[in-house]
Amino acid sequence: MTMLPEQFAINIQGDGATAGPLGLSGPRPADLIGLGEQVMAVLAARRAKSAVALLSINADIIEVPDLAAELYVKAEISRATRSVIFMSASIHHGDKIAMTLTALYKLAPERLGPAKTADIA
Repeated sequence: MTMLPEQFAINIQGDGATAGPLGLSGPRPADLIGLGEQVMAVLAARRAKSAVALLSINADIIEVPDLAAELYVKAEISRATRSVIFMSASIHHGDKIAMTLTALYKLAPERLGPAKTADIA
């Protein structure tokens, strides 16, 4: 998986995030998925104020970018419940979309609080 360089900034504003530009030596689909997932994970953890775990990710390849292309990631929280965060992201090169992603993150168990039990009469 492609790791974000340390100097690579993820700009978070509200329920959205952008990152870029980032050049990859060979943007294979797996690298693009890893890049998008990292940006979404940072945004989800910031929203949850705790650790999150990836439950599911779906990626649709629209177009494979050139090797020299600078990539930008746009991510947003589509919906958040007490236990799950729904996210979407797109990876752009220039004015074209290379990939779209959707993901589901589960909040860390300690964030959910104690389980409630119902009285049975």
